[in-house]
Amino acid sequence: MSGSQIAWLKRWRDGGLKGLLISGATLLAWMNRFVQDDAFISFRYARNLADGHGLVWNIGERVEGYTNFLWTICLAPAYGLGVEIVTYAYVLSLAAFVGTLCLAYSLATELWQDRRAGYVALALLGTNYSFSSYATGGLETQFVTAWVMGAIWLMVRWQATGHAKILVGAALASACGVMTRMDASVLLAPFWCQVVWRVWKSGRPGRWGTLSCAGMIGVLPVLVWLFWRHGYYGAWVPNTFLIKSSGVSWIRGLYYVGLFYLVYGLWIAIPLFWRQLGLLRKYAGGGGGCVAWLMWQLYVISIGGDFMEFRMMMPAFPLAIAVLAGLVMAGREKWKRIVFCCVIFLFSVLHVAEVCPYPGLQTIAELRRCRGEWQDVASVLNRGLGVGGSQVKIAVTAAGIIPYYTQCWTLDLLGLNDRDVAMNGESVSRGRLGARPGHAKIASYRLVVEREVALLLNYPWVVKDVQSLNMTPKMIAEQWCFGVAADQVHPTRVRCAEEPLPRVVAWPFEDGRYLVTLYVTSDPHVDEAIQCGRAMVVGE
Repeated sequence: MSGSQIAWLKRWRDGGLKGLLISGATLLAWMNRFVQDDAFISFRYARNLADGHGLVWNIGERVEGYTNFLWTICLAPAYGLGVEIVTYAYVLSLAAFVGTLCLAYSLATELWQDRRAGYVALALLGTNYSFSSYATGGLETQFVTAWVMGAIWLMVRWQATGHAKILVGAALASACGVMTRMDASVLLAPFWCQVVWRVWKSGRPGRWGTLSCAGMIGVLPVLVWLFWRHGYYGAWVPNTFLIKSSGVSWIRGLYYVGLFYLVYGLWIAIPLFWRQLGLLRKYAGGGGGCVAWLMWQLYVISIGGDFMEFRMMMPAFPLAIAVLAGLVMAGREKWKRIVFCCVIFLFSVLHVAEVCPYPGLQTIAELRRCRGEWQDVASVLNRGLGVGGSQVKIAVTAAGIIPYYTQCWTLDLLGLNDRDVAMNGESVSRGRLGARPGHAKIASYRLVVEREVALLLNYPWVVKDVQSLNMTPKMIAEQWCFGVAADQVHPTRVRCAEEPLPRVVAWPFEDGRYLVTLYVTSDPHVDEAIQCGRAMVVGE
């Protein structure tokens, strides 16, 4: 067999193994697919944009309650194409997921000049339960990860080749990453610093021109977006920044990052990194990857982590795995490499099998269940309110699925989509870990009344039957808002401390359950539902 034939067979084998690993990971991601409640906030903005109302939450009110501009823009075409939004988001996210896997393979191979490192990266990424699940989710997680990985890979390629077009591509990918999520800059900054250092060390004036050109191409769209944002929303940062920067605790953030290491067994990689720090200096981008991973962890700790299971760790995770894969393959003893990979895989399997929830964290299984529960609530309201029910004003903490499917004007009680709540909302009581990020403030009852909200849902409360409440309307309102009643009552509530207290209206499900709401401001659609028996007043 000739040398060219041997080389062809080797390329075919390598391509086949790569394709098999990516296909298997994509299939696993499809099996783990889900969509979370918060994704429907972006869906609502995208639908309003497609319908000609602009990037708004409530029509006519300009508040930036999303943190994923480019992702939301990319969702809007689904409505023009007539494609169901969840399916569209699945396809878009999975495409980004496949792109991320390809880039992780290429980056690991490029960093370490070893295809085996690319295969290890694919295997560890593809079988990680959190990474596989967040291949979907409906939010921008995979979308921003793909842009960040693309930019980093191009910067590493530029350091190896010096081609100007590659650096321009890295600048454009960086701009897309930042416009998808501004915190992407935390991961990109070390690599751009490395690029500047390489240009300075090269002593070639032409490279400064290339860097300046790439910088302008990358910075210009970001500046245009920032000035548009200020002109459109009247603010330089999203409204969510005001909410998520309030009441955060680095203790919760440290717990969040530490739990991620513990759950997935990544603590066993710390000695490996420490022993081979010197090796990282020999490879372009290795040191930058370690610095970026460290900076991201410090950033996540500083913002208090997140309430969603490890979502905040995902944008940096492929980069960390690409670096880790090379360190694993650099080991001389093959059996140690195999054992290491098997242990990491085993931890992921054990995490899937774990049934006990983690304190202060909403698991992926819980996030997945919310879709069915909140869609049922939206269906009950739509059925009860009848034609024109979308004109009713509601207020809810779960401000995703319910507002999206009812299309009602909605007061976001947690303030992500409301500037008044973000600026002047009441503080939510904090535990030892501090307030959950994005859940540190809640609307006052006075604001609910001022906005003429008809139905106050708080965190939707569903009971088996109305008789099981066995409380007066005053008891329901008071105990609901302070969370001192039954277990099913969520502690995050608007404090209905003013007289007169609102009436309690229950909306029947088809299976005999009832949705409990507080009827604050009179509305003809609600009154008609009560009169026609589609809803009932409790305790009167």
